[in-house]
Amino acid sequence: MSEFTQIPGIYNVPGAYTEVQFTPPDTVFAMPVRVLFIAIQQGLAAATLYQNVSASRMQATMGIGSSASIAITAFSAACPGVAMDVLALPPGAGAKASMATIAFNGPATASGTRALYVGGQRVTFGVSSGDTPAIMAANFLSAYGAGTTSTVLAQTGLIASATLSPDGKSTVANSVTLTALEPGQYGNDSDVRDSPYVSDAVAGATLDITPAGGGAGAPSISAALGLISATWYTDIVTLLYDTPNLQTLAQEAQRRYGAMVKQDARVYAALRGSYGSLLAVTAQLNSMLLNLIGAQNPMWTQAAIAGAFAGQCCMSLNIDPSVQLRGLTLDAVAGMGPQGLDAFIPAQRNVLLGSGISTFTIGSDGTVSLERVVTTYQNAATGVPTGLPQDIMVPAIASRVRYDFNDYVVTTYPRAKLAQNNAVSANVPNVVTPKTMLGAWAARCKLYETNGWIEDVDTLAASASFSIDTTDRNRLNAVLPIKPIGALIVDANILQVQG
Repeated sequence: MSEFTQIPGIYNVPGAYTEVQFTPPDTVFAMPVRVLFIAIQQGLAAATLYQNVSASRMQATMGIGSSASIAITAFSAACPGVAMDVLALPPGAGAKASMATIAFNGPATASGTRALYVGGQRVTFGVSSGDTPAIMAANFLSAYGAGTTSTVLAQTGLIASATLSPDGKSTVANSVTLTALEPGQYGNDSDVRDSPYVSDAVAGATLDITPAGGGAGAPSISAALGLISATWYTDIVTLLYDTPNLQTLAQEAQRRYGAMVKQDARVYAALRGSYGSLLAVTAQLNSMLLNLIGAQNPMWTQAAIAGAFAGQCCMSLNIDPSVQLRGLTLDAVAGMGPQGLDAFIPAQRNVLLGSGISTFTIGSDGTVSLERVVTTYQNAATGVPTGLPQDIMVPAIASRVRYDFNDYVVTTYPRAKLAQNNAVSANVPNVVTPKTMLGAWAARCKLYETNGWIEDVDTLAASASFSIDTTDRNRLNAVLPIKPIGALIVDANILQVQG
């Protein structure tokens, strides 16, 4: 029986009075979603938190082609309409911007259209027979767009300009330099390549590309965490993906996951590297809240793949934390995946998954689809290897169950009294007993089971225990076992052909 909270117990004026009380729904509580992007901002003096942002706002604030704006655009394509903030950090001490150069050779002996790929973006320019290297360089620069207003810059984060001579006093006529907008070592992962298609070649119009390099510096996220310590972010996308910062964010996520903080957050990052280098990174990580996707020599920018990856995970897990993400497409990077021998074969992906790297597949049309999303959790607290990947759904289910049951208790019993099961007051209105809470837990578990989040509820709910603390009569202790539902990851069959 509910108690009155608005109508006095003694009231002498005749009339009918009704107070409205809202009861908890018969469905699970929706978990709020708020996303944080962590990125470098050129010229920034101190760490700054931008709230309720959009890609266009970040272009205006952090610059066209900023990694934050690229990531937000890719994230929003997969998961639109959610609240987003950006934690911007100044470049680290001694930071240097990465640079790639394109040297054009000639003259051209035919006419046609030449094409290159920068950060996965196709850049084409016309070539006429007899064009000199200097003319081709100028035409490419015109097609790309010079300076910080380039439309290609908005997708690549690379500023195009004529290459300076070694003394810096003049330009090299046949060469173009692509410079990372944001200083730091991350710019070394920028991709610049000649088109692999024969139709994009023009006789005599060849070129030499010096890959991106020279970028240095990685600011530490640690000192800036104070700016976000009081805000609950369900998803954190870091565009600062060096190992020390990933370790810091894994620790921060674990702190937020604690019972007294209850700000569960999943951290996402994208890595670029060889099979061996990816394994070397994850060997230093071990977190059920850190999710990495890795690729060897892809065309995409790291910001775009990180945003697309996080966006699909956020969207899917918020709708249903128990559904695997296999087959979800990363549309923002379609056609930009690793090509040919750069794509990992199944045997390599098997090891990568077991080492905490999420994997993807590439369709014949260039579609990039998630294959399996795992956390970097590899070793138990005792240091013993788990032997199996931990899928992202496992901690996601635990987070949703905890959030829902906590909200249910607070909403249903905001002013309840607490008594033992056999107390005389046990049946008095607004009195809760361990038995009451056991029943409530069992009912919520049935709801989670109906949603397909957990299984074996009849057995496990019955084994849950609630008891009043022996030293604090105002505290109810409980042990609540659940079994997350499995996922059809491997379908193993024996096909017996009869003779």
